[in-house]
Amino acid sequence: MKDLYLTGPITHNKQAKDQFGKVSEILRSAGYTVVNPFELDHPAEASWETHMAIDIKAMMDVLLFKGELAMVDTHLPSKGMGLEISIAVSLGVPVKPWFDYLEEALRP
Repeated sequence: MKDLYLTGPITHNKQAKDQFGKVSEILRSAGYTVVNPFELDHPAEASWETHMAIDIKAMMDVLLFKGELAMVDTHLPSKGMGLEISIAVSLGVPVKPWFDYLEEALRP
């Protein structure tokens, strides 16, 4: 099963932590290895830029080993999600909504 890095709007999304947590749980139960940015070690008072640097490093670790990007939520604008998707697309890495990976895992 593939390794996945979760991307989605976080900064202005009050439900982000719960959304990312639920999606992580669902995809892990389907057999994926999931990197959830909420589970990374961010300093307590870190700036947005520091958060993004930590997140992008974790994302690149996943992509380096043929992982893919799973989008959690796309209805809110997100500078960080746009940056992560831009990097992945530039590297030729697939980027799909998280539920596409679930459907893929459930196919016989």
